[in-house]
Amino acid sequence: MNESKPWWQSRTVIGALVVIISSVAGLYGIQIDAGTLTEIILQILALSGGVVAIYGRVKAERPIRRKSAADGLQRVELPPTRPGTDHAPKGGLPGFEDLDRIL
Repeated sequence: MNESKPWWQSRTVIGALVVIISSVAGLYGIQIDAGTLTEIILQILALSGGVVAIYGRVKAERPIRRKSAADGLQRVELPPTRPGTDHAPKGGLPGFEDLDRIL
């Protein structure tokens, strides 16, 4: 049990909350089913977790960066084009020698 976790993820804490709330409700004559109360507490914690996540995103100082599919690719330098044209020099690019014949 070396790893820590937030208190609201502890089954012991949630169980203790159920007992405390059921006991206090019983003092006032209110009968609450422990299973129903546990479900209500879990739903409230899930809702509050979502609210905190949205709040944290809104208050964040740095934007979320979407990873591009090209992030892991290596950049390749292409040979310069001939002056006055928009296409590669005669002979083509390495691996594309037959491109002029095909086009």
